[in-house]
Amino acid sequence: MKVLLILPNEAEQTGHYMANLGTSMPLGLGYLAAVLLREGHEVEVLDFQIRGVSIGTMTDSIRRKRPDACGISVTTPFSPCAYRVAAAVKQASPGTAVVLGGPHTVAVGDAVLADCPAADWAVYGEGERTLPELLDALAGKRGADSVRGIGFRREGRIVRTGRREFIRDLDSIPFPAYHLFPLDRYRPMVAWFRRRPWANVISSRGCPHRCIYCNKNVWGATYRMRSAANVFEEMMLLRDRFGVREVSFSDDTFSVSRTRTVELCNLLIAARTPLIWKCSTRVDDVDPDLLSLLRKAGCYSVGFGVESGSQRILDAIRKGITKEQARRAFRDARRAGLETRAYFMLNLPGDDIETTEETIRFSRELDPDYIDFEIAHPYPGTEFHRLIESDPRFTIVREHWDDPRAHIGNYIVYRQPGLPEDAIRRYMKKAFVRYYLRPRQLLRQARSLFTPGRSLATIRAAWNLLRVKVAT
Repeated sequence: MKVLLILPNEAEQTGHYMANLGTSMPLGLGYLAAVLLREGHEVEVLDFQIRGVSIGTMTDSIRRKRPDACGISVTTPFSPCAYRVAAAVKQASPGTAVVLGGPHTVAVGDAVLADCPAADWAVYGEGERTLPELLDALAGKRGADSVRGIGFRREGRIVRTGRREFIRDLDSIPFPAYHLFPLDRYRPMVAWFRRRPWANVISSRGCPHRCIYCNKNVWGATYRMRSAANVFEEMMLLRDRFGVREVSFSDDTFSVSRTRTVELCNLLIAARTPLIWKCSTRVDDVDPDLLSLLRKAGCYSVGFGVESGSQRILDAIRKGITKEQARRAFRDARRAGLETRAYFMLNLPGDDIETTEETIRFSRELDPDYIDFEIAHPYPGTEFHRLIESDPRFTIVREHWDDPRAHIGNYIVYRQPGLPEDAIRRYMKKAFVRYYLRPRQLLRQARSLFTPGRSLATIRAAWNLLRVKVAT
């Protein structure tokens, strides 16, 4: 069958400056494409992050090629855009089966089909097993009811089949179909890379931790990882076939398994590869010896999700870490010679003026090389979202995900006592200004101008810093 896979994203078309912070290859579509190619299907990919890709160019292509099926990846921030893309596909080629998938379908369930009349099918959860079976059903090789993990309409009502189990053996999934993507046209986030060509890789799925802002239905609460040998093979493929010089791991928590991390590092050290890489993990999942090994294996930068400088807030969101663990992790990473990045959120449940000030002070105390502040988003399907819907202390003031600023954390969704909206806007600006305009940080950024590949990125980052705005 002829299959078209699409990632909707309208940030480029809006011209909003935050859209220039960085783009990366959609690994989910890459994995689906690889599986479908292995099954003998003809696959094409359209990524709306790429300049020049639009609904207009898409519909022209669809009218010419008439794909049998079109799979659309739906994320919550771009769900309105995804629904418009689905409608355009159906109008251009009524005979094309429109299939929705991605994290938003898991988050909202039946509502994804109710909200998108143009869609014929929905795939819930991991699609590498489900989508090929659905295509077999479309080809008449099996009944739709036998395909687990899908939704469709029957006699005016939405029908869902049984839940599909998560894939246990991630090594059984082929590497993403990198050759279908213009790798040279993806731009890493400004100032957070050193070499190009650059590629992103994910080495695990699922998370054993209980933070309220994550939707465990997407990847599950059980940590599933690819083997060190499998990850190493993919990194060598990227280096040798596609000329990649830097890899960024997209795992939320890279080093949950210390054993797997050590094994991968030893493989990289033995290979004497010039490939450099970076990752993100938790402050309670590292130690001095592991951080030193990361550095020896080519890792130059490690990020930590700290989220808040208030222990009360960390406990409330069930982050499961202490401020002392954060202090120790950043200190040990610096001693190992690693660049450090810290991620924080403002307007978490229970935040007030005092805890927000505490978070900003803590960011300066940790003194990472780079920080990122975002406004907390209660995405559908999370415990965070259920909390603000059910607790009368919180008031939803806007939940319109078609604003591109909702995608990058620059958007106030709800209001809570003790932290007015105008205060959040002031603190969002203040968090960056107080951090980056310190003499020590100015000197650090000035030195980065002489780091290969970093000079232009640092200038762009400084320009974006001066233009920080919060959606109103």
